[in-house]
Amino acid sequence: MVKDKMGAAAASALKGDPTSRRYPTHWVVWIPTLSARLRVEPLVREQEVVSPIGIHKYEGASKVAGEIQGKPATGRAVVELVGDWI
Repeated sequence: MVKDKMGAAAASALKGDPTSRRYPTHWVVWIPTLSARLRVEPLVREQEVVSPIGIHKYEGASKVAGEIQGKPATGRAVVELVGDWI
């Protein structure tokens, strides 16, 4: 992690069914200008969308928890991943 730049890192992997694509099971997001470090985790892991034209993706509701400027922060997010991630 670079401390002066915003970024995200994926952790762990879930194999999608039926495509066998691998998707992260959670992410850590950091935003230095807000002194924020947040963990984003899907509410339901199996949220792969299978496309009839072959452009499969992972899309789903997620929960967010962490700290912003030293204070606890929680929320919700939608994550959409297209392509190879892991």
